[in-house]
Amino acid sequence: MAVYVRDQLPCHRLTSYENIHLDVTWVLFRLPRMPRSESHIAVGTVYYPPSADGRLMINYLCDCMDRLTKEHPHAGVVLLSDFNQLQDTALLSYPLKQVVRAATRGSVTLDKIYTNISEWYQGPFSIPPIGRSDHNAIVMLPGFVDPRPLPTTSVSVVHRLNPSGKALLQQAVQQINWSPLYCLQNPNDMVTLFNSTVIQLIDQVMVPHVTRES
Repeated sequence: MAVYVRDQLPCHRLTSYENIHLDVTWVLFRLPRMPRSESHIAVGTVYYPPSADGRLMINYLCDCMDRLTKEHPHAGVVLLSDFNQLQDTALLSYPLKQVVRAATRGSVTLDKIYTNISEWYQGPFSIPPIGRSDHNAIVMLPGFVDPRPLPTTSVSVVHRLNPSGKALLQQAVQQINWSPLYCLQNPNDMVTLFNSTVIQLIDQVMVPHVTRES
């Protein structure tokens, strides 16, 4: 089991949480600017083979989350990867929410995401397998709505629509690789990916002008 993390993301591996008999890796990270409701985000990647001891895995995961709750009471939790047919009643009652709805191998959903911060993200969608894998990959993008309480100050962001900005935006759009979009089957997922891509380009190319009103 592997976890890839951007160099700029401050995180560390929770080696003390790992069990040599189970294929689970934990990382904990905290961004410089976090929502007030959460102090950290703990990510656990899980591989549960079909022939493994389900009770052992569930007990282990629940013990890890109990420990996280004690050490980081306000941490968000994200458990993800290949759960096969693991019985998840204990995880759902923790409570965690399983947010993957698409089939990931054939007609069944084996690759799942359990989290207590689902409101921070858009609904996950699947894309074709990567490399030699026979499982579809799952993509979960950050949500557009900040879950933190709105400030009392009104903030407006206006992009400057000058000719040079428009030209740069047009050039950037022409260079986008839209292959992942064409691979999607659900129209809603296609719209979500298209909107997030274009909005990200607008923020990068056209300098925003911020105004605040009390």
